[in-house]
Amino acid sequence: LQSVVCLLTDSLPLMMYMRTYSHSAYAANNKIWIELGGLFRVYTVRVWNIRDSSKSYFTGTNIYVDDTLIGTASGVYGFYDFSLPEETVVYGSKVTLQQ
Repeated sequence: LQSVVCLLTDSLPLMMYMRTYSHSAYAANNKIWIELGGLFRVYTVRVWNIRDSSKSYFTGTNIYVDDTLIGTASGVYGFYDFSLPEETVVYGSKVTLQQ
């Protein structure tokens, strides 16, 4: 299962067209999650980053499938792929991004 957690458009004003997001400037330990609607084997989680000057805020965000940490964001990119090796089997019903 490949799960898309956050999407936004290139249109302005930016906040008006964004889908679900969490702003790290207001509080620590922010979380955003997607319920998958069942138990699935997860191979990849792709996260699109915000497209303004705040891209670096995503650095350090942990990506979980249920309670299993599958990656931590590092660097400043437009999107991140958190892919699991074929031999790593992770099943879950929820993907969580936690800062």
